Amino acid sequence: MEQNNNSFNREEHLVPSLKAAVYYLLIYIPLLLPLSIWKTAAVSLAKLWQTRSVSFESPSGKYPLWSMLYNYLITFVFDSAILLAWVFGLYQALFEFKGYEVFKYMDFFPAMKTTLLGLLTIYTSVILLKLAKETLNFILDNLITWILDVIRSIGQMMVNIWKLNFVIRRKGE
Repeated sequence: MEQNNNSFNREEHLVPSLKAAVYYLLIYIPLLLPLSIWKTAAVSLAKLWQTRSVSFESPSGKYPLWSMLYNYLITFVFDSAILLAWVFGLYQALFEFKGYEVFKYMDFFPAMKTTLLGLLTIYTSVILLKLAKETLNFILDNLITWILDVIRSIGQMMVNIWKLNFVIRRKGE
């Protein structure tokens, strides 16, 4: 008898699903993903520095200034924020919020819990920055350029209507 793809087989599905749950919930998402995002930002910034591609030296394309600002905002600013998020977060926690004094005012275990949650928040902040970068990238890359193209098309249509009216008036004279 052939088994349906959605039917549960204990030997075939239970152990791999438990491994996947443990791996993604406890290892990949909290540990490996932020580190991977941080490394990607560091490589991106190094490439920008080597190629000097955040500049307005060669205006080309449909919207050259828009392309340069887009490259600056999306690539440079967000990747810099991702790269510096851990350093800035630790600085804030240690020196601005005086996180080391939490042990003076709390018992050991609540203070340790607060400290670990703070460190986890700092560590996973790169995920939120990457999410913000991708959201803004979508908005700028799709919506704004679409709006600019619509405005350009409307302007071209108005010019064509004006030319047509001019030709009609000329023939009427």
